[in-house]
Amino acid sequence: MTWAPLPAHLAKAAAGNRHARRGARKELYATLTAVVEARPCGSCSACCTSLGVQSLRKPAGTPCSHLAAAGGCGIHARRPTACKEFFCLWRMGVLDDGDRPDLAGVVLNPKTTGGVRWVQAMESTPGSLERDETFAKLNRVAAELNVALVICRPSDQEPIDILGSAPNVEALATALRRSLPVTK
Repeated sequence: MTWAPLPAHLAKAAAGNRHARRGARKELYATLTAVVEARPCGSCSACCTSLGVQSLRKPAGTPCSHLAAAGGCGIHARRPTACKEFFCLWRMGVLDDGDRPDLAGVVLNPKTTGGVRWVQAMESTPGSLERDETFAKLNRVAAELNVALVICRPSDQEPIDILGSAPNVEALATALRRSLPVTK
Protein backbone atom coordinates (compact mmCIF):
# COMPACT_ATOMS: atom_id res chain seq x y z
CA MET A 1 0.00 0.00 0.00
CA THR A 2 1.26 3.46 -0.78
CA TRP A 3 -0.07 6.91 -0.34
CA ALA A 4 1.70 8.78 -3.09
CA PRO A 5 3.06 12.23 -2.34
CA LEU A 6 1.42 15.14 -4.10
CA PRO A 7 3.12 15.67 -7.50
CA ALA A 8 5.54 18.61 -7.34
CA HIS A 9 3.66 20.77 -9.87
CA LEU A 10 0.39 20.29 -7.93
CA ALA A 11 2.06 20.96 -4.58
CA LYS A 12 3.47 24.22 -5.95
CA ALA A 13 0.07 25.20 -7.37
CA ALA A 14 -1.67 24.29 -4.11
CA ALA A 15 0.61 26.72 -2.29
CA GLY A 16 -0.03 29.45 -4.87
CA ASN A 17 -2.91 31.79 -5.51
CA ARG A 18 -6.60 30.97 -5.50
CA HIS A 19 -6.75 30.26 -9.25
CA ALA A 20 -3.73 27.94 -9.12
CA ARG A 21 -5.26 26.06 -6.17
CA ARG A 22 -8.57 25.70 -8.01
CA GLY A 23 -6.77 24.35 -11.09
CA ALA A 24 -4.72 21.93 -8.97
CA ARG A 25 -7.85 20.72 -7.19
CA LYS A 26 -9.62 20.11 -10.53
CA GLU A 27 -6.62 18.18 -11.85
CA LEU A 28 -6.39 16.07 -8.70
CA TYR A 29 -10.12 15.37 -8.80
CA ALA A 30 -9.93 14.34 -12.48
CA THR A 31 -7.01 12.01 -11.73
CA LEU A 32 -8.77 10.49 -8.74
CA THR A 33 -12.00 10.09 -10.71
CA ALA A 34 -10.14 8.14 -13.40
CA VAL A 35 -8.66 5.84 -10.74
CA VAL A 36 -11.94 5.16 -8.95
CA GLU A 37 -13.93 4.65 -12.14
CA ALA A 38 -11.76 1.58 -12.65
CA ARG A 39 -13.02 0.25 -9.29
CA PRO A 40 -16.78 0.81 -9.01
CA CYS A 41 -18.67 0.37 -5.74
CA GLY A 42 -20.66 -2.55 -7.13
CA SER A 43 -23.11 -3.78 -4.50
CA CYS A 44 -21.30 -1.97 -1.67
CA SER A 45 -23.21 0.88 -0.08
CA ALA A 46 -21.56 0.88 3.36
CA CYS A 47 -20.78 4.61 3.19
CA CYS A 48 -24.49 5.32 2.66
CA THR A 49 -25.03 4.26 6.27
CA SER A 50 -21.71 5.05 7.96
CA LEU A 51 -21.19 8.64 6.82
CA GLY A 52 -23.19 11.70 7.69
CA VAL A 53 -24.38 13.97 4.86
CA GLN A 54 -25.31 17.48 5.99
CA SER A 55 -27.13 18.46 2.80
CA LEU A 56 -29.48 15.48 3.27
CA ARG A 57 -29.72 16.05 7.04
CA LYS A 58 -28.52 12.46 7.38
CA PRO A 59 -26.62 11.69 10.57
CA ALA A 60 -23.72 9.25 10.54
CA GLY A 61 -24.67 5.70 11.41
CA THR A 62 -28.15 5.85 9.90
CA PRO A 63 -29.12 4.45 6.50
CA CYS A 64 -29.70 7.09 3.86
CA SER A 65 -33.36 7.53 2.94
CA HIS A 66 -32.32 7.28 -0.73
CA LEU A 67 -30.63 3.90 -0.31
CA ALA A 68 -32.29 1.49 -2.75
CA ALA A 69 -33.52 -1.89 -1.45
CA ALA A 70 -31.20 -3.73 -3.84
CA GLY A 71 -28.27 -1.50 -2.81
CA GLY A 72 -26.99 1.62 -4.45
CA CYS A 73 -28.33 5.13 -4.50
CA GLY A 74 -31.89 5.93 -5.55
CA ILE A 75 -30.85 9.46 -6.54
CA HIS A 76 -27.42 8.60 -7.96
CA ALA A 77 -27.68 10.98 -10.94
CA ARG A 78 -28.52 13.94 -8.68
CA ARG A 79 -26.82 12.90 -5.43
CA PRO A 80 -25.22 15.64 -3.30
CA THR A 81 -21.66 16.82 -3.93
CA ALA A 82 -20.54 15.29 -0.61
CA CYS A 83 -21.57 11.88 -1.95
CA LYS A 84 -20.10 12.43 -5.42
CA GLU A 85 -16.73 13.44 -4.03
CA PHE A 86 -16.41 10.76 -1.34
CA PHE A 87 -13.96 7.96 -2.15
CA CYS A 88 -13.07 5.40 0.50
CA LEU A 89 -9.57 3.93 0.55
CA TRP A 90 -10.86 0.72 -1.04
CA ARG A 91 -12.34 2.60 -3.98
CA MET A 92 -9.14 4.61 -4.34
CA GLY A 93 -7.33 1.33 -4.96
CA VAL A 94 -5.30 1.43 -1.74
CA LEU A 95 -6.85 -1.73 -0.25
CA ASP A 96 -7.24 -5.32 -1.46
CA ASP A 97 -10.43 -6.58 -3.12
CA GLY A 98 -11.48 -8.41 0.07
CA ASP A 99 -11.27 -5.16 2.02
CA ARG A 100 -14.31 -3.64 0.31
CA PRO A 101 -16.25 -1.91 3.13
CA ASP A 102 -19.35 -4.11 2.93
CA LEU A 103 -17.15 -7.23 3.17
CA ALA A 104 -14.72 -5.92 5.81
CA GLY A 105 -17.39 -4.18 7.88
CA VAL A 106 -15.37 -0.95 8.06
CA VAL A 107 -15.28 2.16 5.85
CA LEU A 108 -11.83 3.75 5.71
CA ASN A 109 -12.12 7.47 5.05
CA PRO A 110 -8.91 9.37 4.11
CA LYS A 111 -8.68 12.79 5.75
CA THR A 112 -6.27 15.68 6.07
CA THR A 113 -6.20 18.15 8.96
CA GLY A 114 -3.66 20.93 9.14
CA GLY A 115 -1.55 19.22 6.47
CA VAL A 116 -1.51 15.92 8.40
CA ARG A 117 -2.88 12.88 6.56
CA TRP A 118 -4.89 10.43 8.65
CA VAL A 119 -7.58 7.78 8.22
CA GLN A 120 -10.96 7.56 9.92
CA ALA A 121 -12.24 4.00 10.31
CA MET A 122 -16.00 3.78 10.74
CA GLU A 123 -17.79 0.56 11.54
CA SER A 124 -20.29 -0.27 8.80
CA THR A 125 -21.31 -3.72 10.06
CA PRO A 126 -22.14 -3.93 13.78
CA GLY A 127 -19.58 -6.01 15.64
CA SER A 128 -16.90 -5.83 12.95
CA LEU A 129 -14.58 -3.77 15.16
CA GLU A 130 -14.63 -6.52 17.80
CA ARG A 131 -13.08 -9.06 15.40
CA ASP A 132 -9.35 -9.64 15.90
CA GLU A 133 -8.72 -9.85 12.14
CA THR A 134 -10.34 -6.44 11.59
CA PHE A 135 -8.20 -4.85 14.29
CA ALA A 136 -5.06 -6.50 12.88
CA LYS A 137 -5.90 -5.22 9.38
CA LEU A 138 -6.42 -1.67 10.68
CA ASN A 139 -3.03 -1.81 12.42
CA ARG A 140 -1.43 -2.90 9.13
CA VAL A 141 -3.14 -0.10 7.20
CA ALA A 142 -1.91 2.51 9.72
CA ALA A 143 1.63 1.13 9.49
CA GLU A 144 1.73 0.71 5.71
CA LEU A 145 0.27 4.15 5.01
CA ASN A 146 2.35 5.68 7.81
CA VAL A 147 -0.66 7.53 9.25
CA ALA A 148 -2.68 7.75 12.43
CA LEU A 149 -5.89 5.74 12.10
CA VAL A 150 -8.84 6.85 14.25
CA ILE A 151 -11.44 4.15 14.91
CA CYS A 152 -14.98 5.25 15.69
CA ARG A 153 -18.51 3.95 15.56
CA PRO A 154 -20.77 6.03 13.30
CA SER A 155 -23.49 6.29 15.93
CA ASP A 156 -21.59 8.74 18.11
CA GLN A 157 -18.53 9.78 16.02
CA GLU A 158 -16.41 9.56 19.17
CA PRO A 159 -13.02 7.89 18.75
CA ILE A 160 -12.78 4.54 20.48
CA ASP A 161 -9.13 3.92 19.59
CA ILE A 162 -6.24 5.52 17.71
CA LEU A 163 -3.71 3.34 15.92
CA GLY A 164 -0.35 4.23 14.40
CA SER A 165 3.11 5.20 15.45
CA ALA A 166 3.52 7.66 18.33
CA PRO A 167 4.86 10.41 16.00
CA ASN A 168 1.85 10.05 13.65
CA VAL A 169 -0.64 10.10 16.53
CA GLU A 170 1.07 13.15 18.07
CA ALA A 171 1.17 14.96 14.70
CA LEU A 172 -2.58 14.40 14.31
CA ALA A 173 -3.28 15.53 17.87
CA THR A 174 -1.29 18.73 17.27
CA ALA A 175 -3.06 19.40 13.96
CA LEU A 176 -6.47 18.85 15.56
CA ARG A 177 -5.65 21.18 18.47
CA ARG A 178 -4.55 23.86 16.01
CA SER A 179 -7.74 23.48 13.98
CA LEU A 180 -10.01 24.11 16.94
CA PRO A 181 -11.53 27.57 17.18
CA VAL A 182 -9.90 29.87 19.70
CA THR A 183 -12.21 30.76 22.57
CA LYS A 184 -11.77 33.77 24.81
